[in-house]
Amino acid sequence: MKSLKYKRWRDRVIKHITEFGPSSTDVLYSEVRMRNSHPLSLMSASQVLSKDPRFVNLGLNGVGHFRTSNHYNTSTWGIRGVDDVEE
Repeated sequence: MKSLKYKRWRDRVIKHITEFGPSSTDVLYSEVRMRNSHPLSLMSASQVLSKDPRFVNLGLNGVGHFRTSNHYNTSTWGIRGVDDVEE
């Protein structure tokens, strides 16, 4: 198996979600910043989390950018086995 990038960032995301509950990609990206060890964009952060089996995508939520009034969707992330819903 190919090793995933940003291991320390992903470990801190686990701690953040454990402490504050499920969070969106933009919140995780802005609050879990590390010096020289974080994804370069929201898109890459979302891709990193989607490839790690510890995380589960709980759905999309709409976000608006306050300056340009553009709306975009970000994923809400939880910890697999804790935040995922059994169907």
